[in-house]
Amino acid sequence: MPATRRQKAAATANDTSYEEDDDDTPGMHYFDGNAYATYEEMVQAKRERNRQLLQSSGLLQASADFRDSIRKSKQKTATKRGIKTDKKRKAAESLPRRKSGRIAGVKADGFYVEDERAGRFTIAGTSISAAAGGNAAASQEIEVADDRFFNDRINDGSDISVKEAAENPGAKWVKEATVPAAEKFMGEILPSFANEMPARKASSPGRRASPKSVTFKSSPSNKNIASLSSRINALSVDDESCVSKVVPDRIYSVACHPSESSLLVCAGDKKGHVGLWNFDQRGEDGTNNADGVHLFKPHNRVVTHLEWNRTGTSLLSASYDGSVRLFDIHTQKFQEIFATYDDDSAFKGKLGYGVDTGYGYWTQYFCLDPRNADDRCLFMSTSKGTVLHLDLRSKGKITFHHELSEKKINTVSLHPDGN
Repeated sequence: MPATRRQKAAATANDTSYEEDDDDTPGMHYFDGNAYATYEEMVQAKRERNRQLLQSSGLLQASADFRDSIRKSKQKTATKRGIKTDKKRKAAESLPRRKSGRIAGVKADGFYVEDERAGRFTIAGTSISAAAGGNAAASQEIEVADDRFFNDRINDGSDISVKEAAENPGAKWVKEATVPAAEKFMGEILPSFANEMPARKASSPGRRASPKSVTFKSSPSNKNIASLSSRINALSVDDESCVSKVVPDRIYSVACHPSESSLLVCAGDKKGHVGLWNFDQRGEDGTNNADGVHLFKPHNRVVTHLEWNRTGTSLLSASYDGSVRLFDIHTQKFQEIFATYDDDSAFKGKLGYGVDTGYGYWTQYFCLDPRNADDRCLFMSTSKGTVLHLDLRSKGKITFHHELSEKKINTVSLHPDGN
């Protein structure tokens, strides 16, 4: 039978070359100058024609190559350089898995938490009401001991030694030679980086010299610019030696030591770890088998920012837990130089007393104040849109604390000349 109007419309939509022929033989279907006994044969011919067109255009091969490249990229294994887990050591025994009493058929005791505030729980339920000799709902307030520190910090603000910071990541990341290697690096190798730093001029303590790598003795010529551009375009991370696992979890902050002769990269992750990668493995003897990487944990929450002072003698780190710590090569301690607290009377007298406004508050970023010669002043931004200026000299004080935005301030910076 002749093609129906719907069949002809469908054929026209799928192929613009379809033209209705007034002389069509009844019962036949026409496509591209050929006649087909059934509509299905005509559709199959169209599909074959389209397949040949795609194949000749190269799109099918390009699609196959793209899928292969995606599959191969997913099959690439993570780098084996840097910190490694110690599979031989047994992790701390985990607590028994909690089981549902309802599913087990255990009768509920009738207790529930009515309110919780500052470590005090208000417990209510029918059992308490019965014990009180009445039918009305009753409640009882109890205080539960909480061994955690404010804002889940790693300790009460005490100094952390290199040994303690290297042990804090736990048995999974700490091997037999990990701690001695970390102590040697921080106590012997890192000071040598700082000793090579050029002396600063006392007349302009707040100014930083331009890096030699980007300065020109005269006006930059087109040749110099082209050479720099070609070198930048040639950069790649295909070299396995340029990739290393520095911290266990997602990286939130990165900083490089200001040394002009060696490359020392620092990274902070989401769990409070700070990793130092001695890229050139200068002074390393390879005993810790970590390719120049040393792992520490001075915080318990996200390390939002890392920054070296200008002389390369101190590394500052800020965390979502509201604390700022400073590692000094002379004291070999991770010292808490500032921390935020709420208005609980237990924290009265602390420099950050009353700064923490509660839920949704954390320290986001900081930058050193270049106007201060000894790098003991800094600006800090928070999740509540406020900016603080901290003067940590002598007893320390907050000289500036104002709201500059209705939302979180991700970064803050001050021009090197102090203006």
